[in-house]
Amino acid sequence: MDPYVHASPKKTLTHADAVAAFEQSGEAIKFEVPRYTVRICGIDDETRIEAGTGIGVRISGRCFVLTAAHVIREYDAKSLWIFKSSSWANQRVQPRAVGHRGGKPGDILDVGYVELDEVAVQHLGLECLSLSRLTTISPPEGDFIALNGIPAKPHEIKQRGGPDDLDIIWAPFIALTIQLPESVWHEGVDRSLEVEVDYPESYDALLPGLGKQLLPDAPGMSGGGLWICNLGARSEMWSATRLQLAGTITAWHPIERWVRANRIAQQLRMLAED
Repeated sequence: MDPYVHASPKKTLTHADAVAAFEQSGEAIKFEVPRYTVRICGIDDETRIEAGTGIGVRISGRCFVLTAAHVIREYDAKSLWIFKSSSWANQRVQPRAVGHRGGKPGDILDVGYVELDEVAVQHLGLECLSLSRLTTISPPEGDFIALNGIPAKPHEIKQRGGPDDLDIIWAPFIALTIQLPESVWHEGVDRSLEVEVDYPESYDALLPGLGKQLLPDAPGMSGGGLWICNLGARSEMWSATRLQLAGTITAWHPIERWVRANRIAQQLRMLAED
């Protein structure tokens, strides 16, 4: 059995408290999460570009970008490029090492990483989470969950020079949702390896007057983060540093409208083995 912990049952926030929490923390979450997020692109010729998302963590002084195995498993370090900003603008760096477990069609285990040297980290301006910002605790029912990644296709591709000289512009994305109880997770989820969250086509905004909020299709969000927000009642002090990474996104279902992530314990096991 994987070493994850079920948190004690937590009372769902009232709507009033949820609105207050969103007003107080929503913008902070949207600012905090991108600091640790990169775009991972595999390029094996002039026309094929596949992409996913990664989250930077620092362990024992080394920087690893956690992602899903299926994002990187077809590529070696020379054909993977890492970007931080919303436009390539020749900011890209190559990883020094690549590792993964699973990620083949039908695999539930789907974890991977690329390691960056310090020159690359500084060039990107990437910040890395400490171990204290990772959690093996199962997301508490009723808590706010943030999902982040870089979904769908890039908005624009510009050829600057040769085949290796491109500008690609995309739009990163963060969704806030509330963790549903495990009893309503869909068939096929492996609770020892995975976390599932709701991902509807649209949802009613917490704040009046905003109308329906649309969620984009999720391809490209693979390897992005599932974050526990650790919000409390409106009377509690809260900081964005309370966000904890609980998993890396591996799959979504366009009909049943869920997103699944491998629990962070699987990433930590892989890094320890490697």
